[in-house]
This record gives sequence, C-alpha cells and structure tokens, in this order.
Amino acid sequence: MKHEIDKIDISFLDERELRVLDFAKKAHGDQKRKYTGEPYWRHPVRVSKLVSHYDHDRTLIPIALLHDV
Repeated sequence: MKHEIDKIDISFLDERELRVLDFAKKAHGDQKRKYTGEPYWRHPVRVSKLVSHYDHDRTLIPIALLHDV
C-alpha cells in the first residue's frame, strides 16, 4: 500500500482547482491520516476525483477539495 500513498493523481484538476488545493494543503498543514500516516490533504483530492465524474460543470470539485478545511 505504501506505493499508492506516494502517488496521487491531480491531473484532472484545472488551474483554479489547483489553487484551491494549494489553500487546502496549507490549511491542513502537517496533519496526517490516522491509519496510513499520509498527508491529510490527499483525502479531499480523492473525494474531488470521485465528484469530478458527476460534476460536469466543475462547481463541486472545489467544495470537495475544501470539505474538511
């Protein structure tokens, strides 16, 4: 599982969403996931990727990125 933690796909994010991700990363700081120890900001990225499959006008992706901030 370690190799999955090291890689995370953000290629689906546009420029605005990358700025939102940067804000989320700063807000989460050094916070880690309890069981995996991975940076917490990766969880919202995974949620936003799921949302992106259904959010055709991309309005919910930033919300997904910020849902735990």
